Amino acid sequence: MGNGKLELFVDKKDAVEYTGAYRIKTGPIDWQHAMASAAVPVIFPPVRIGPYFYVDGSIRQNTPMSPAVQLGADKILIVGVKYREALESSGSFSLTEPNAYPSFTHLAGKLLDALFLDHIDYDLEQMNRINKVVEWSEKLYGPNYLHDLNEMLKKEGIRGDIANRGLKKIEAFAFFPSEDLGRIACERLIKLSRTKSKLSQVERFFMKFLEVDPTADLDLLSYLMFEKGFMSDLIDIGIKDCKQRETDLAQFLS
Repeated sequence: MGNGKLELFVDKKDAVEYTGAYRIKTGPIDWQHAMASAAVPVIFPPVRIGPYFYVDGSIRQNTPMSPAVQLGADKILIVGVKYREALESSGSFSLTEPNAYPSFTHLAGKLLDALFLDHIDYDLEQMNRINKVVEWSEKLYGPNYLHDLNEMLKKEGIRGDIANRGLKKIEAFAFFPSEDLGRIACERLIKLSRTKSKLSQVERFFMKFLEVDPTADLDLLSYLMFEKGFMSDLIDIGIKDCKQRETDLAQFLS
Protein backbone atom coordinates (compact mmCIF):
# COMPACT_ATOMS: atom_id res chain seq x y z
CA MET A 1 0.00 0.00 0.00
CA GLY A 2 2.89 2.35 0.76
CA ASN A 3 4.09 2.59 -2.85
CA GLY A 4 0.60 2.70 -4.35
CA LYS A 5 1.46 -0.05 -6.85
CA LEU A 6 -0.58 -3.13 -7.63
CA GLU A 7 0.67 -6.51 -6.48
CA LEU A 8 -0.94 -9.83 -7.33
CA PHE A 9 -0.90 -12.78 -4.95
CA VAL A 10 -0.94 -15.95 -7.03
CA ASP A 11 -1.17 -19.59 -5.97
CA LYS A 12 0.20 -21.44 -9.01
CA LYS A 13 2.42 -24.27 -10.12
CA ASP A 14 6.03 -23.43 -10.90
CA ALA A 15 5.55 -24.39 -14.55
CA VAL A 16 2.80 -21.79 -15.01
CA GLU A 17 4.28 -18.58 -16.39
CA TYR A 18 2.87 -15.14 -15.72
CA THR A 19 3.32 -12.82 -18.71
CA GLY A 20 1.72 -9.67 -17.31
CA ALA A 21 3.31 -6.42 -16.20
CA TYR A 22 2.18 -6.43 -12.57
CA ARG A 23 4.40 -7.60 -9.75
CA ILE A 24 3.32 -10.98 -8.40
CA LYS A 25 3.93 -12.87 -5.18
CA THR A 26 3.45 -16.62 -5.31
CA GLY A 27 2.35 -18.87 -2.49
CA PRO A 28 -0.74 -20.24 -0.74
CA ILE A 29 -3.76 -17.93 -0.50
CA ASP A 30 -5.22 -17.74 3.01
CA TRP A 31 -7.67 -15.69 5.08
CA GLN A 32 -5.34 -12.68 5.23
CA HIS A 33 -5.42 -12.34 1.46
CA ALA A 34 -9.21 -12.61 1.47
CA MET A 35 -9.44 -9.91 4.14
CA ALA A 36 -7.08 -7.64 2.21
CA SER A 37 -9.10 -8.18 -0.96
CA ALA A 38 -12.21 -6.95 0.89
CA ALA A 39 -10.45 -3.99 2.52
CA VAL A 40 -12.11 -1.14 0.64
CA PRO A 41 -10.00 1.97 1.39
CA VAL A 42 -11.45 4.44 3.91
CA ILE A 43 -14.28 2.02 4.74
CA PHE A 44 -12.17 -0.89 6.05
CA PRO A 45 -8.63 -0.84 7.49
CA PRO A 46 -5.65 -2.14 5.50
CA VAL A 47 -4.52 -5.70 6.22
CA ARG A 48 -0.93 -6.59 7.03
CA ILE A 49 0.60 -9.43 5.02
CA GLY A 50 4.21 -9.89 5.98
CA PRO A 51 5.84 -6.48 6.46
CA TYR A 52 3.39 -4.60 4.22
CA PHE A 53 -0.21 -3.40 4.35
CA TYR A 54 -2.66 -4.12 1.55
CA VAL A 55 -6.13 -2.98 0.46
CA ASP A 56 -8.63 -4.09 -2.17
CA GLY A 57 -6.77 -4.34 -5.47
CA SER A 58 -9.85 -3.39 -7.49
CA ILE A 59 -8.98 0.24 -6.86
CA ARG A 60 -6.05 -0.13 -9.28
CA GLN A 61 -6.87 -3.35 -11.13
CA ASN A 62 -9.49 -2.20 -13.62
CA THR A 63 -9.15 -5.31 -15.79
CA PRO A 64 -10.05 -8.09 -13.33
CA MET A 65 -9.77 -10.91 -15.87
CA SER A 66 -6.26 -9.90 -16.91
CA PRO A 67 -4.32 -11.95 -14.30
CA ALA A 68 -6.06 -15.17 -15.36
CA VAL A 69 -5.40 -14.40 -19.01
CA GLN A 70 -1.76 -13.57 -18.30
CA LEU A 71 -1.38 -16.89 -16.50
CA GLY A 72 -2.42 -18.70 -19.67
CA ALA A 73 -6.03 -19.58 -18.88
CA ASP A 74 -8.08 -21.23 -21.63
CA LYS A 75 -11.27 -21.01 -19.56
CA ILE A 76 -12.29 -18.46 -16.94
CA LEU A 77 -15.03 -19.02 -14.37
CA ILE A 78 -16.42 -15.68 -13.19
CA VAL A 79 -18.48 -15.30 -10.02
CA GLY A 80 -19.88 -11.78 -9.95
CA VAL A 81 -22.15 -9.98 -7.51
CA LYS A 82 -23.89 -7.58 -9.88
CA TYR A 83 -27.64 -8.17 -10.10
CA ARG A 84 -28.60 -8.80 -13.71
CA GLU A 85 -32.33 -8.12 -13.60
CA ALA A 86 -34.07 -4.79 -13.18
CA LEU A 87 -35.25 -4.25 -9.62
CA GLU A 88 -39.06 -4.35 -9.46
CA SER A 89 -40.65 -1.08 -8.52
CA SER A 90 -43.19 -2.52 -6.10
CA GLY A 91 -43.07 -2.76 -2.33
CA SER A 92 -40.73 -1.05 0.10
CA PHE A 93 -37.76 -1.28 -2.22
CA SER A 94 -39.09 0.47 -5.29
CA LEU A 95 -36.73 2.48 -7.42
CA THR A 96 -36.17 6.10 -6.52
CA GLU A 97 -38.51 8.49 -8.31
CA PRO A 98 -36.82 10.06 -11.36
CA ASN A 99 -37.00 13.57 -9.90
CA ALA A 100 -35.86 12.62 -6.40
CA TYR A 101 -32.42 13.88 -5.42
CA PRO A 102 -30.08 10.90 -4.83
CA SER A 103 -29.01 10.31 -1.25
CA PHE A 104 -25.43 9.93 -0.06
CA THR A 105 -25.82 6.18 0.39
CA HIS A 106 -27.30 5.85 -3.11
CA LEU A 107 -24.37 7.71 -4.67
CA ALA A 108 -21.80 5.84 -2.59
CA GLY A 109 -23.31 2.50 -3.56
CA LYS A 110 -23.28 3.36 -7.26
CA LEU A 111 -19.69 4.60 -6.97
CA LEU A 112 -18.59 1.27 -5.51
CA ASP A 113 -20.55 -0.55 -8.21
CA ALA A 114 -18.63 1.41 -10.84
CA LEU A 115 -15.29 0.70 -9.16
CA PHE A 116 -15.74 -3.00 -8.48
CA LEU A 117 -18.46 -4.42 -10.73
CA ASP A 118 -18.61 -2.64 -14.08
CA HIS A 119 -15.05 -3.62 -15.04
CA ILE A 120 -16.10 -7.26 -15.32
CA ASP A 121 -18.70 -6.31 -17.92
CA TYR A 122 -16.04 -4.44 -19.89
CA ASP A 123 -13.59 -7.35 -19.71
CA LEU A 124 -16.23 -9.82 -20.89
CA GLU A 125 -17.18 -7.53 -23.74
CA GLN A 126 -13.55 -7.18 -24.83
CA MET A 127 -12.91 -10.92 -24.62
CA ASN A 128 -16.02 -11.76 -26.62
CA ARG A 129 -15.00 -9.21 -29.24
CA ILE A 130 -11.53 -10.75 -29.60
CA ASN A 131 -13.03 -14.24 -29.82
CA LYS A 132 -15.34 -13.08 -32.60
CA VAL A 133 -12.47 -11.51 -34.55
CA VAL A 134 -10.51 -14.77 -34.26
CA GLU A 135 -13.51 -16.80 -35.46
CA TRP A 136 -14.04 -14.49 -38.44
CA SER A 137 -10.34 -14.60 -39.29
CA GLU A 138 -10.33 -18.41 -39.22
CA LYS A 139 -13.25 -18.43 -41.64
CA LEU A 140 -11.46 -15.99 -43.92
CA TYR A 141 -7.88 -17.29 -43.71
CA GLY A 142 -8.42 -20.92 -42.73
CA PRO A 143 -8.23 -23.02 -39.55
CA ASN A 144 -4.46 -22.50 -39.20
CA TYR A 145 -4.84 -18.72 -38.84
CA LEU A 146 -4.05 -18.58 -35.12
CA HIS A 147 -1.07 -20.92 -35.38
CA ASP A 148 0.41 -19.00 -38.31
CA LEU A 149 -0.15 -15.65 -36.60
CA ASN A 150 1.57 -16.73 -33.39
CA GLU A 151 4.48 -18.22 -35.35
CA MET A 152 4.87 -14.95 -37.21
CA LEU A 153 5.01 -13.04 -33.91
CA LYS A 154 7.81 -15.32 -32.72
CA LYS A 155 9.82 -15.03 -35.94
CA GLU A 156 9.50 -11.25 -35.98
CA GLY A 157 10.58 -11.07 -32.35
CA ILE A 158 7.52 -9.03 -31.48
CA ARG A 159 7.06 -8.60 -27.75
CA GLY A 160 4.11 -7.32 -25.78
CA ASP A 161 0.93 -8.35 -24.04
CA ILE A 162 -0.63 -10.64 -26.66
CA ALA A 163 2.64 -11.54 -28.39
CA ASN A 164 4.23 -12.83 -25.19
CA ARG A 165 1.60 -15.48 -24.54
CA GLY A 166 0.19 -15.93 -28.05
CA LEU A 167 -3.27 -15.03 -29.26
CA LYS A 168 -6.03 -17.56 -28.59
CA LYS A 169 -9.71 -17.84 -27.92
CA ILE A 170 -10.69 -17.90 -24.25
CA GLU A 171 -13.97 -19.29 -23.00
CA ALA A 172 -15.71 -17.65 -20.04
CA PHE A 173 -18.60 -18.79 -17.87
CA ALA A 174 -20.13 -16.03 -15.76
CA PHE A 175 -22.32 -16.37 -12.69
CA PHE A 176 -24.31 -13.36 -11.52
CA PRO A 177 -26.85 -13.41 -8.68
CA SER A 178 -30.49 -13.91 -9.57
CA GLU A 179 -31.52 -11.64 -6.70
CA ASP A 180 -30.61 -8.08 -5.81
CA LEU A 181 -28.05 -8.19 -3.00
CA GLY A 182 -28.74 -4.62 -1.91
CA ARG A 183 -32.42 -5.42 -1.42
CA ILE A 184 -31.58 -8.59 0.52
CA ALA A 185 -29.21 -6.63 2.76
CA CYS A 186 -31.97 -4.10 3.48
CA GLU A 187 -34.46 -6.84 4.30
CA ARG A 188 -31.95 -8.48 6.61
CA LEU A 189 -31.27 -5.17 8.35
CA ILE A 190 -34.97 -4.55 8.96
CA LYS A 191 -35.34 -8.06 10.35
CA LEU A 192 -32.37 -7.50 12.64
CA SER A 193 -33.84 -4.25 13.92
CA ARG A 194 -36.97 -6.13 15.00
CA THR A 195 -35.28 -9.13 16.59
CA LYS A 196 -31.82 -8.02 17.69
CA SER A 197 -31.45 -6.16 20.96
CA LYS A 198 -28.34 -4.27 19.89
CA LEU A 199 -27.33 -3.24 16.37
CA SER A 200 -23.78 -2.55 15.30
CA GLN A 201 -22.69 1.00 14.49
CA VAL A 202 -22.92 0.33 10.74
CA GLU A 203 -26.36 -1.25 11.11
CA ARG A 204 -27.64 1.72 13.15
CA PHE A 205 -26.28 4.12 10.53
CA PHE A 206 -28.22 2.50 7.70
CA MET A 207 -31.37 2.02 9.77
CA LYS A 208 -31.57 5.80 10.10
CA PHE A 209 -31.75 6.10 6.32
CA LEU A 210 -34.46 3.46 6.10
CA GLU A 211 -36.46 5.13 8.86
CA VAL A 212 -36.39 8.40 6.93
CA ASP A 213 -36.99 6.82 3.51
CA PRO A 214 -38.21 3.18 3.37
CA THR A 215 -37.62 3.17 -0.41
CA ALA A 216 -33.94 4.13 -0.05
CA ASP A 217 -31.54 2.40 -2.44
CA LEU A 218 -28.89 0.98 -0.11
CA ASP A 219 -26.54 -0.89 -2.44
CA LEU A 220 -23.77 0.41 -0.20
CA LEU A 221 -25.08 -1.77 2.63
CA SER A 222 -24.34 -4.96 0.69
CA TYR A 223 -20.66 -3.96 0.64
CA LEU A 224 -20.47 -3.32 4.37
CA MET A 225 -22.74 -5.90 5.95
CA PHE A 226 -20.87 -8.93 7.24
CA GLU A 227 -23.69 -10.26 9.40
CA LYS A 228 -24.04 -14.03 9.74
CA GLY A 229 -27.61 -14.21 8.46
CA PHE A 230 -26.81 -12.07 5.42
CA MET A 231 -23.80 -14.25 4.62
CA SER A 232 -26.04 -17.34 4.82
CA ASP A 233 -28.52 -15.70 2.45
CA LEU A 234 -25.74 -15.08 -0.07
CA ILE A 235 -24.55 -18.67 0.15
CA ASP A 236 -28.09 -19.95 -0.38
CA ILE A 237 -28.52 -17.75 -3.47
CA GLY A 238 -25.20 -18.97 -4.84
CA ILE A 239 -26.16 -22.62 -4.37
CA LYS A 240 -29.58 -22.05 -5.96
CA ASP A 241 -28.13 -20.21 -8.96
CA CYS A 242 -25.46 -22.88 -9.41
CA LYS A 243 -28.04 -25.67 -9.41
CA GLN A 244 -30.10 -23.83 -12.01
CA ARG A 245 -27.10 -23.82 -14.36
CA GLU A 246 -25.63 -27.13 -13.24
CA THR A 247 -25.66 -28.73 -16.70
CA ASP A 248 -24.02 -25.76 -18.40
CA LEU A 249 -21.42 -25.47 -15.65
CA ALA A 250 -20.54 -29.16 -15.85
CA GLN A 251 -20.12 -28.88 -19.60
CA PHE A 252 -17.90 -25.81 -19.21
CA LEU A 253 -15.66 -27.53 -16.66
CA SER A 254 -15.40 -30.79 -18.59
